[in-house]
Amino acid sequence: MAVDSTTPLLTKSTDPEREQHRPQYSSIEEITEPYLRTLTWPQILQAMLGFLPLIFEAQTTFVSIFADKKPTWHCTNLEQNSSCSSSSDICKLPSSSWSWDKPAYTSTVSEWALECASNRVMEGLPASSFFIGCLVTGFALFFIGDSFGRKKMLFCSSIIMSVATFCTAFSMNVWVYSAMRFTSGIGRAAIGSCALVIATESVGKKWQGKVGSVGFVVFTMGSLSLPPIAYFLQNYSWRIMYVLISIPSISYCIILQLFAYESPKWLLSQGRQREALQVLNKLAGNDDETTEILESYSKSWKIIDNEDQENKEKSSFLRSMLERKVFSKQLLFLVTMSFGIGLVYYGVAFSVGNLDFDLYWGATFNYSLQIVTFLIIFSTVTKLKRRTTLLLLTTISGISCIVLCTNLGKQLFEVGMELLAFFGASTAFSLLLIYTAELFPTCARNSAVAIVWQALILGGVVSPVLIAAAGENSLISYGVFGISVIATGFIVILLPETIGVKSSVDDCMEDTVGKQENGV
Repeated sequence: MAVDSTTPLLTKSTDPEREQHRPQYSSIEEITEPYLRTLTWPQILQAMLGFLPLIFEAQTTFVSIFADKKPTWHCTNLEQNSSCSSSSDICKLPSSSWSWDKPAYTSTVSEWALECASNRVMEGLPASSFFIGCLVTGFALFFIGDSFGRKKMLFCSSIIMSVATFCTAFSMNVWVYSAMRFTSGIGRAAIGSCALVIATESVGKKWQGKVGSVGFVVFTMGSLSLPPIAYFLQNYSWRIMYVLISIPSISYCIILQLFAYESPKWLLSQGRQREALQVLNKLAGNDDETTEILESYSKSWKIIDNEDQENKEKSSFLRSMLERKVFSKQLLFLVTMSFGIGLVYYGVAFSVGNLDFDLYWGATFNYSLQIVTFLIIFSTVTKLKRRTTLLLLTTISGISCIVLCTNLGKQLFEVGMELLAFFGASTAFSLLLIYTAELFPTCARNSAVAIVWQALILGGVVSPVLIAAAGENSLISYGVFGISVIATGFIVILLPETIGVKSSVDDCMEDTVGKQENGV
């Protein structure tokens, strides 16, 4: 695609008269759109490189479901140990009266005897440590911002996650194992947002929505790839699984560094116009024009744009949250709902091994439901009433969890309730993010969505520990999950509807609050 050369992108001149007539741009997109309007193969490849780490992110997030699974056991020497039965508590049996069905090294629980640890929470510590790492980095990134660049941040996050995942395989005890999972979480936290941004900023406005939706599908594909890997490795050491998912991830980091471009929009926002133009021309397929175009410009060019937009947005967000009760209350309600949904989403995912059903098929069904969630949201997002739908989804999810804790014992019914609970939580959170974006003005939207997302991660911190503490008592785990998501779901009635109602949300906090306070 050739860019109209009659309208220069930027103007080089020290002549006051020419300076007065130099083209002025209100946003960076006005500069990049002519280059990215037509979708090209370089743009597609750039987007693919951006989204690939989502596969490894998904695998790293859920790998502990299989590595930390509760192994099955059987009684030995039944003639001499009549007290041993399938319903016995192995922690109260002599070690000589029972044995694991598979070698102890197939699970961290059996290798380190976590099943009978003095503190049952130890069993869920590694999974919780991973999400604590995500939580810590997530809040740190809120203040650090994009000062490091999209590509560099994606590379650093991916390499930290990959190397930590590889090192996890050499853990000597549960404490080292948890520390490695914590480090993996630190790396994982920024991958999702960086991947989405670097992919969508490499294409024009027309394609951003479609390209963005691809990321969700890629993440789901990564999740779906994990159960088959775990199934074929079920008789081998859990350490092999960590090595197997980390090697492709490390290889990706090398490919990213060699072949991916930095986001042209980020380069322009940092005043690095020459580099931005080089990337834009490559993405547009205009390599032959690059030299000629760049030689006509100099370092003195300046884009007329808000160079500190992101910092100002965050400053405006923090100030407005403190000063405006309307938005601070709404954010508090949304965060509470997100935490309740996160308890169920991660809780159901990590407790799938506790069901009277095959672990690998159960996980596969859960991950497949995320595709259904995507299709429902994608096709009905403009029609669904936010408050009614969220209340319905959280109630369905909660009731399903409560039914699960009754231990009815019917396998298919139990699996159906588990899938319904997971589906309700997954769909509710997807809709909650959209709802959050609709409730807040442009200057606070990104920050609000990021905080609501972190509240979901907090649910991931609590749920594995709760599952481990509950042990075989599903009332403590599923019961708490169900009551929590129903209780927090009802909070939505305190929030305004955004569908079918004239929007009062403007580009800045002050305008929006003014309208709301005046009853507009």
